[in-house]
Amino acid sequence: MALLRALADSEAFDVIALAPRRELFVSLCVPLYPDMVIVDEAAAGHDLLELTEYVAQGRRVVPVVLTTTRNNDSYGEKVATLSVRELHRSGADARAQVQTTLFAAATPIITSKRTFLADELQEHAQQLQEIARDGDVRREVLNLASWPLDLILIVDDGSNLTRLAESLAEVRGLPVPVMIALEGDVGDGYVELSNVAPTLVQRLRQPTSIRRMSGVHVVPRDRQVQLWNENVHVAEGALDFEYLVGSMGWLKSGGLSIVLSSPAPERATSLGHVASHGGLVAMLDGKYCEHGDAAEAAAEAAPSALMLSLDEVVWLMRYALARKG
Repeated sequence: MALLRALADSEAFDVIALAPRRELFVSLCVPLYPDMVIVDEAAAGHDLLELTEYVAQGRRVVPVVLTTTRNNDSYGEKVATLSVRELHRSGADARAQVQTTLFAAATPIITSKRTFLADELQEHAQQLQEIARDGDVRREVLNLASWPLDLILIVDDGSNLTRLAESLAEVRGLPVPVMIALEGDVGDGYVELSNVAPTLVQRLRQPTSIRRMSGVHVVPRDRQVQLWNENVHVAEGALDFEYLVGSMGWLKSGGLSIVLSSPAPERATSLGHVASHGGLVAMLDGKYCEHGDAAEAAAEAAPSALMLSLDEVVWLMRYALARKG
């Protein structure tokens, strides 16, 4: 309980699972893809690094060991240690020491996952300018493509399905995973998209983490799909487009939500909700839409939404910058 209180006191951590026994630890960690694992000495045993590598599944995970002794050299420099005695001490100094230890352990993950150095971002922006030199790409679109993203969500009424399929037929891979959700009478679009890009397109049938996603994930109509933190929840039930769009707010500036043609003006309200949580939002300009009501409503509900042409949407999909981590 002392550890949970220490984690709760800091805004830098979210507890995603608790494993009361060692045999449950790995089965909980692997599907959740945590950034940090905290184990006591008994659970860590002599194979802590091997255990951490198995949990990490190729990603970097910070292991923190709760210790009862002062001799922590056996775990090596890559492992952070936290004394149980410190956790149970009272007073501001003890709490500050625990918070400092936890944050210091998490800093490498926070930095590598979220941060590009200024010169890296500048180099990427220059590359985009070179790519766009022969075309007519607006500065606003270049700026959006220069911002690191975790996920792009595209919602459409199906009227742009053919153009989306044509664009996917021209690419071998996408730097940032894309979720596509279609309403209307065209189905979920999986057949049309997978026919032109079979190695790129898949149906989103099971819960996952955005860090495991790549290519295009088509959202089925018979699944409830929404994001929570960096997890994509998938359950039985009819798809609710407003819940899906609104949940992109969990990703803050790591998510880009794009509404193309839509008969529902409330889509703009959902985008406004995402924008209020720091998310990036865009819409297909009304003059390119079959149903322009949603685009017109965006001016009031989501004033920060960038109005795009479909060619600009395709360009963003091809050249978006993926976050580190």
